Amino acid sequence: MAHYLTDLDLPGQDMEFVDVTELFAQASSEMGRDEMIFMQGFTLQDAMSAFEIGEPRLDTGLITEEEESAPLFDPLAPLLPEELCWILDEIIAYEMQWHAGNPLSNTVYTLNYVHHLAKFDPDSLAFPDMRISDVSRPLELITVVLRAGVIGLLKSCDLCWRELSKGGMQETEDWHAEKCDISLLEGLPAKFVLGKLEDASLWLSSSPTVPQIWKEALQSRVQFRRTFLQLLEANASRDVNAFRALLDVARLHLNNIKVHLPPEPAERSLARFAFDPLVARKLNSFVPIRKIDIPLREETWTMVEAMLDGWHEMSLLSEAHEISTWDNLGHLRLWSVERPLQVSYIRSSTQSTFYDGILVLDSHSLSWMVERFFFETLGVTYGSLATSIKDCWIHSETAPLFRVERTLYQLITPHIRSHWYNPPRKRRHFMKSLVDWHRLFDILYRIVDDLDTSELEDDRFILQLPNCALLWRLNLMRDIILSGFQLDLYAREERPFAYWYAAEIVDTHLRLLDEFIQLIPQDSIAYQEMKFQHWYLTAVGAMCEAMFAVSVRISFSWDHLKQTLARRYKWAFRPEYEEIETPPVCQPDFHRFRQAYSRLKSDKYVSPRGSFELAQTILRGIAEREFVGGWIGVWGHDRLQFINHLIFVCEDLRGLPERMSELPSFDLKRLTWDPQHHPWFPRLAQSEGSGGTST
Repeated sequence: MAHYLTDLDLPGQDMEFVDVTELFAQASSEMGRDEMIFMQGFTLQDAMSAFEIGEPRLDTGLITEEEESAPLFDPLAPLLPEELCWILDEIIAYEMQWHAGNPLSNTVYTLNYVHHLAKFDPDSLAFPDMRISDVSRPLELITVVLRAGVIGLLKSCDLCWRELSKGGMQETEDWHAEKCDISLLEGLPAKFVLGKLEDASLWLSSSPTVPQIWKEALQSRVQFRRTFLQLLEANASRDVNAFRALLDVARLHLNNIKVHLPPEPAERSLARFAFDPLVARKLNSFVPIRKIDIPLREETWTMVEAMLDGWHEMSLLSEAHEISTWDNLGHLRLWSVERPLQVSYIRSSTQSTFYDGILVLDSHSLSWMVERFFFETLGVTYGSLATSIKDCWIHSETAPLFRVERTLYQLITPHIRSHWYNPPRKRRHFMKSLVDWHRLFDILYRIVDDLDTSELEDDRFILQLPNCALLWRLNLMRDIILSGFQLDLYAREERPFAYWYAAEIVDTHLRLLDEFIQLIPQDSIAYQEMKFQHWYLTAVGAMCEAMFAVSVRISFSWDHLKQTLARRYKWAFRPEYEEIETPPVCQPDFHRFRQAYSRLKSDKYVSPRGSFELAQTILRGIAEREFVGGWIGVWGHDRLQFINHLIFVCEDLRGLPERMSELPSFDLKRLTWDPQHHPWFPRLAQSEGSGGTST
């Protein structure tokens, strides 16, 4: 029922306010579209400044004549089967754009049927719609098939929203949680929606009016949505085989979808009015209105396939009950150029698969992580280490092993989960956690210092306890430095220090590995992993040293650089370090960098090209032997791909000068840092004058 204003409806009627609506309407009656009246000295900018800056609801956009002439949306408007196919494909495209980080109001909610669910509910239609007399456009295509697809879409978004809201992903940074007061069918059981999708599939099977080619096409889309919803509802770690079977079914239906592609609807086809890209202006939303450009279908299918691949990898990880495997894969995925970052839902689900707040990998307690930490790092069990510590403890009070365990509980779970953050947040987490890793190093160092090992037959493992924490900490430090190149954080004059410091970290790491390799049994998986790490880090260290050597030609002010580095590396000098008795290892040292810089300028034997040739030889040895270490699990092929990519980088950078004396004639503009080429090292243009960003 229409609502009409009365005198009582006027705001401030008890204050003798006057309704001026008619006055303004009469005054503007002769104005044309897009015309404005300006007062002298009062501009449009002044008018807009009077409103709250950034208020998105003011930015509703101009409604064009074309939009005004568009027909009102009718949810029961008849559609051809091929038009319905196109709508269902478009739904998937918008859904993938939500997974890519866009708001619901600009993606999923642009589907007009979402806002009119009650109007094409077959249970609420008292009699068939007499307007639909064309047998090629049966009403059931709308009320049964399309409706099942729409509620399947909403329920899929609901299950994703629940996972994303657990806290592993950052709202507005990784995803948008705003629902705009639109229901995602939160109270509707997933089984009910699955039943409706099955009903739609059965109706299509028995329909005599839908052509066979479009019957198969619609079946593929309905069954894909049904399988997709089942995957969202399933727990990959509880029944891995069933989960992978669902993935196979989803891939089968996706392939069928790509085979049966519908034609683009005509310009005035009713199918095109199923979407309103600017529907956000009608919603209760605080997100600025923006029209999302839907990619080509091939790109949408690629995004869907990547999501299925992420699910498959998650199922493999659920069977990997080694924290080093999770850690190694997390590092590997950060640097893989071939594989883009997974969508937020997959990354959040992967975190939940590792730790659900109670159990690790759905079956282990937190104490299990302590056992795995020492066994995978040192090759011996935590129980044997704890027994040796108790036997050699020189004080009357109990050895503070509980502090070791508690610190590891607080470190490992967030550390593993952080591998599935976005790269900038992952880097920030690593920087914040360095203090805690050093605190663990300090606890272990003081425990070892208070042991009497004179009567212990084999004290080699006990003495290496602090270095277990240091190994993990050095890994984080190296990733922090190298990720600065991936994220394009370093200014031109910062690159020499970054490469020098990365080489220093690698050198410290290699010295530790030398000690570990001598005492760990050679038939252990930990030994195999350390051998791989030793070869790999030797190559990376040589590459970083070579880039440091090349960068000595960059001119800068030492005073300005010192101030810049103090800000860039403030994470290494946090005040919490002063509360820890043991000084941290391998801290950034500007004085030592300046000394190394001065020595390098006069060193005639340093060869940038030779360093890359050495690195290439080492890496080729790894690739030819297919030696992938011990804790990478089933991702050995991915690790080899990463090694081969480094070999390609070495081959490219063999065009650097052979000797430092040749460096003045080398054009630094030939070096271009491009994360798509490699996240750490630059590309070398083939000739002077080639395009690229100067160093």
